[in-house]
Amino acid sequence: MQRVQGVIKKVEPHDSVERYTDLGVEVIQGEARITSPFTVEVDGRILTTRNIIVATGARPFVPPIPGLDQIEYLTSEDVQNRYSAHLLPIWQTSFEGEAGEQLMSYSESNAVTVPMFKEQFPYSSVRPKVPFYPEASKALQLALQEALTGQKTPEQALNDAAAKWTELMK
Repeated sequence: MQRVQGVIKKVEPHDSVERYTDLGVEVIQGEARITSPFTVEVDGRILTTRNIIVATGARPFVPPIPGLDQIEYLTSEDVQNRYSAHLLPIWQTSFEGEAGEQLMSYSESNAVTVPMFKEQFPYSSVRPKVPFYPEASKALQLALQEALTGQKTPEQALNDAAAKWTELMK
């Protein structure tokens, strides 16, 4: 996460609405759809131009799914902010070559921890070994499907999944 934030801070002064506006570029924000090589529709407004720049940004989209407010969901931003603000990446390639060197430079402690983590990858496992993982995962998938298709209320579906997990853990 520190690496991502570092890259954003580096690019941000050169890639902002304010900078483009100062340069005389009309910046229009909204939901857009390119309708031809020279037209774009932004929030129902049709614009014609010689050049179109699509800057999608990086904001997570939370779909309007009934029942979503009944569960705690995570967007990619939530995961990064909550769980990886002070952690090293989990991908082995992040510790190799230039990426590894960059990672080590982000903090004094990384100069020590990055080589140690790299040495430990051969001993790591992808997923904890949970004997009932397939059954528990299936129960959760079924609950989400039942909630999303209206077969059960989100609360009923998740309560049923929780009961199945409790049963499996015995």
